[in-house]
Amino acid sequence: MSRPASLDLTRRAFVHARGDIVLIGSWFRGDETDDNSIEPCLVLMPRYRPLRAPLPPVVLLSAAYLWADPRYAVAKAKDYLELLGITESLADVSRVIEVITDHLRDLIAMPPRPGVGMLVVADATISTGDGKTQHAEILRHL
Repeated sequence: MSRPASLDLTRRAFVHARGDIVLIGSWFRGDETDDNSIEPCLVLMPRYRPLRAPLPPVVLLSAAYLWADPRYAVAKAKDYLELLGITESLADVSRVIEVITDHLRDLIAMPPRPGVGMLVVADATISTGDGKTQHAEILRHL
């Protein structure tokens, strides 16, 4: 059973700010139950105002090539401005396109998955009631 996609912005490869837009290199998980669905992405966030949408604008690595098409880039930049709560202007459309295209190499250079550190914080022994026991470690993800 698949679960909704997720985006954990506490795991960041880089952060760049340009004016009132913050660009974060992170990882997008398309399916919570499938580790193979993790994909590097660029996330745009407003710097000085709340986000207008439940999820921020995201550029997935698998769709990064689309930004080479000017028609696609302009249309998406306009959508992203609305989500970011920035009034659409030619200068702002150009700025969104620049922010993304200037960091596509950073996106490509990101590792496929975030570095996940784990620390054993406890040991547990589970008794099943029929005389059998099972040992488990309780992990904390860093």
